[in-house]
Amino acid sequence: MNFLYTTLYSLDDILLAHQQEAANCQSFLSRPVRKFVLEIVLKLEQEEIPQTPLGRNPVGKLLTSDFIQLDHQMSPIKFCRTLVERIVQASTYTHQPPSFVHSDWRFAEFPPAAQALTSAWVELLASRHSPADIIDALVQLAIRRPISRPQDTLNALGLLLTGLPSSFQSAFSDKIEQSFDWEQISKINSDPSQLFESLSNEVYLHSESKILSMLALFHSFCQHGGNNSLNIIPDLIVQRLSKKVKNEAQLIYFLRIVMPYLQRITERERHRHMIEILWNTTVEPSSLLFVSRIAQKKGRVTPGASFCFSSPVPSLFTQVFIPRHFLSFLSLFPNYIKNLKN
Repeated sequence: MNFLYTTLYSLDDILLAHQQEAANCQSFLSRPVRKFVLEIVLKLEQEEIPQTPLGRNPVGKLLTSDFIQLDHQMSPIKFCRTLVERIVQASTYTHQPPSFVHSDWRFAEFPPAAQALTSAWVELLASRHSPADIIDALVQLAIRRPISRPQDTLNALGLLLTGLPSSFQSAFSDKIEQSFDWEQISKINSDPSQLFESLSNEVYLHSESKILSMLALFHSFCQHGGNNSLNIIPDLIVQRLSKKVKNEAQLIYFLRIVMPYLQRITERERHRHMIEILWNTTVEPSSLLFVSRIAQKKGRVTPGASFCFSSPVPSLFTQVFIPRHFLSFLSLFPNYIKNLKN
C-alpha cells in the first residue's frame, strides 16, 4: 500500500491532466488508474474472494466496496464519510480492531490506524472525482451538523488533508480563503467573540456556526502537517488571507489561523514571519485599535483572562478570552499602529 500511495502521490500532475478523460469514460472499469490500483490491492489481500449467491464480491479490506465495485459512482461526501469513519474506527477501537484491517498488525504492513489512513489516501488519489470536489466534501463533513465524535472526526480529516498532494492542498487553501467571506464573519458588525466560543458546545447544540469548525479543521491540518503541508501556509497567509481582513471578526479569525502555524516553526523563523505577516496585513484602522487595546493590557493580564471593552462598531459590547499564544503577537500591534500614524 505504501508503494501505491507514493506512486499515486508522485503522479499527481499526470492524474490531474487525465481527470477530464476519466469523467468522460463510458465504462468505469476501463479507467487505467483504477485497474492499476485493483491489480495490486487484490493481490495484497492474499485471500480468495468469497462466493455468494450473487457471484464473487471483493472482500474490501484495504479498499472500500464503493471503490472496488462502483468506482465512487456517488457523491464525494458519501464515500469520504465512509473513509473518515474507517479511520476513526481503526484509531479508537478498544480490544478487537475492525474487520477491514489486519487483526494482527505485527505481521501487516501497517498498524490498523495507519492502514486505514493509507488506504483512504490511495482511494482519494485514484478516485474519478476532482480534487476540488473531494476537498469540498471533506470540508462539508467538518461543518455539517450533526457530527458524530467531533474531535476524532476532525483529527481524521486533518490527517487525510496532510497526506494529499499539492492539487488537493491548493483546493483546501481556496476553501480557507473563501471562509473569510462567510456571512458569519464578513458583516461589518460581526461579533468577534464568537471566535472564542467552545467548539464542543457548538457541536452538541447543533449550532449553525460553520466558522469554528473550519478553524478547528485548519488547526488539525496544521498540527498534523509535515514540511510539505506547512510550506503552503506562509504564502497563503501573506499573499491571500491578509488581504481578506476587513473587520474585527475577520481579524481574530486571521490571528487564530496564524498562531498554530507560528507554533510549529522555529523561534528564528517565527519572528521573521510575524513581522512579514504584520506588515502585509491590510486591516481597517478600527480593527487595529480593537487589537491594540488588548495588546496594551498585555503586561498586566494573565493569559486566558477575560477582557470587556467597547467596540468601534456602534452598539456592540464584546467580551473575549485571550489565549496564551496571542499575547506575543498582539504586542507588536501598538508599534505597528504608531508607524501607520507616522
